[in-house]
Amino acid sequence: MLETVDCAKNALDKRTGGTVNGGVTLGQNLTISWGGRMATYHENGDITGPVWGGALSGWIIARANTSNVSRDGWWRCGETGIIMQWGYVGNTNVTHNFPLTFPHACFNVMASNADAQGDVVDNAFGHPVSNSSFFVATKVSNHNVISNYPIYWTAVGH
Repeated sequence: MLETVDCAKNALDKRTGGTVNGGVTLGQNLTISWGGRMATYHENGDITGPVWGGALSGWIIARANTSNVSRDGWWRCGETGIIMQWGYVGNTNVTHNFPLTFPHACFNVMASNADAQGDVVDNAFGHPVSNSSFFVATKVSNHNVISNYPIYWTAVGH
């Protein structure tokens, strides 16, 4: 009986709360509800709650930057969704596919000469055709002729 009285003296008041000085071991998940919101700490260390729309681990993974770092590659910002792509086209004056289709829009395509091209100044240029492709070419300045020298390109979109 004395043990029961001691437990009651040291119990937290469910109405007003209290302080725990020491460790707490639970045999199940810990759910905290306050101000109309609820979060649950799970045995695997994950936390679920409405602030991040489900599991915290999924929220973090969805916002991670992703990339394919190769000659024709891309990088996507996990937080904003902005995508930067780059590559090389050996024979220009063609429509070329992006390594990754832009989900919403390609904002611009920039092209630059890949090497010392021809005996006259070349101007590399490009523009988006769609979310999945772009056109690139080079132009011989003194003859006003479209040529097909190799280029490097960069594109930005979302």
